[in-house]
Amino acid sequence: MKYHLQLAVAYCALMLTACRGRDTVLVTVEVTRVVEHQVNSTPASAGSIATDTVTPAPSETDTPPPTLTPTETEIPPTRLASTVVAPRGETASVTAVLDGETIEVMLNGSIVTVRYVGINAPGASQTCGEEAAAANAALVAGATVTLVKDVSEQDSLARLLRYVYAGNVFVNAELVAQGFAQAVAYSPDTGQYDYLSSLEATARSAGIGCHPTGVFIRLYRE
Repeated sequence: MKYHLQLAVAYCALMLTACRGRDTVLVTVEVTRVVEHQVNSTPASAGSIATDTVTPAPSETDTPPPTLTPTETEIPPTRLASTVVAPRGETASVTAVLDGETIEVMLNGSIVTVRYVGINAPGASQTCGEEAAAANAALVAGATVTLVKDVSEQDSLARLLRYVYAGNVFVNAELVAQGFAQAVAYSPDTGQYDYLSSLEATARSAGIGCHPTGVFIRLYRE
């Protein structure tokens, strides 16, 4: 900057020497403009630091995307006992659901009554009986089922005692898992008792199905 000022002053002195009167004023004005231009156009020295910070305006792309809240979806009840492979047994067609533990089937051309072995469900006239029957119907109504014997063939009422499978669903176990039946040990038909008892404990702890009504305590006492 010092160099430019010296150059401007020398130029001004030269012009003032050469000019007089009105011309001198014009030359002086012109020289002044030259000096101002040189001063204003002089770049900042290396030691100066710019203090103004330009903040760019945020663009649309700078805005973070909104956080999406997952929508609640209805989750169907888990079938705890459904992932099984039905063992060999008799094939029958369900013609009627009588209650939570009893069905009628067409077997070898005859209608027979089947009592689910290893479980006990409320009767039609008992507390939670309608709910248990509806749960049973949801599993087997109109279905083709596989009937599997434990030890006994029939009970005292001439009903077939069977484990029942509808496709890959172990129906006796599913009713216990959903809380609509309890595990019982009617000797000698106890082949599935431990498994059914574990499902009952889980359903009872979860308070699902008929368990909140206390009906199974009364059935056990009866």
